[in-house]
Amino acid sequence: YAHFTDTVLNDIKAAQRLRLKAAIMEDEGMIDHDEDRGDKLILDGGSSVSSENDSRSNIYRFMQSWRTDIVGQEYKYLSSLQMRVQVTMLLILVVSTVGFITLDLVLFSEQANVNLNLIDSADLFRALTVNSAFWLRSEVIASYAGDVETKKQLSETNEEAMKKMRVDHAANFKELHGGPVEEFYFTTRAVSTPSVSGWKDEQIDFWSFGNDFARRGRLAAATPLDQMKDPNWLLRDVSAEKRSVMYIQETAFREAIPFFNDVVNKYDENVVAFGDTAIMVVSINVVINALLVLLLSYMTITAIKVLTTVQFQVVACRL
Repeated sequence: YAHFTDTVLNDIKAAQRLRLKAAIMEDEGMIDHDEDRGDKLILDGGSSVSSENDSRSNIYRFMQSWRTDIVGQEYKYLSSLQMRVQVTMLLILVVSTVGFITLDLVLFSEQANVNLNLIDSADLFRALTVNSAFWLRSEVIASYAGDVETKKQLSETNEEAMKKMRVDHAANFKELHGGPVEEFYFTTRAVSTPSVSGWKDEQIDFWSFGNDFARRGRLAAATPLDQMKDPNWLLRDVSAEKRSVMYIQETAFREAIPFFNDVVNKYDENVVAFGDTAIMVVSINVVINALLVLLLSYMTITAIKVLTTVQFQVVACRL
């Protein structure tokens, strides 16, 4: 243990005290019978400690002054390695942060939520279209029965539904940011519309169709009771309100529902495209992070030899 204290802990005084204690324990009889020799051994030990300590101190100071030169090249390499490791870890942090912000703030918070809201609105349009047709039918029946209160209640409900359709349709239009959905909004198709001269096919895009359907729906709901119960449904003889009733009944299932189904399908395609984009962003992020981790591992592994060399030389210098 004295040798360990001297060599590893570099404490020669403590080591010498341990050696003296061991010598005294081994030769107790000699010390007991010859006190002068024991005193001389202790004094000699103290003198030896002082001399050895001075010598060790000189060597230690000399080695300390040359230590940086002895392992200078290795320390320079390790300093460069530390900088490269820190830069690599910073790049990993930056890449991960950018990927998270892109997914959370751009894709999920904006595009995903917008697409989901648009799908909900388009689904609601289909329900409102079917309800409007049945409410108008119920208005006609209530008019024939002379039920003014029911007719008024159905008319108000229908008007509110068509108002909501128009407001939501405009809100959806404002959320368009290019792509297949916006192209669909301005793609025209033939829709039958009533006029005094009869029914005629008119080319109309989805944006205009949604607004026109909601407008005619409100107009139809406002048809007076006496016109509703009038059995004359000839286009040339009826008012614009009653023609709107005929328009809703004729186009709700043949024109409006297919139109709204198509726009929902476009929104679904947008969601699929969003999913592909999200997968691409995640994949790129994972690949870049994996490459950076491999680079970090390579730098660490190649530095093992240098670390071992520096460790031995530092220990040598300290001894």
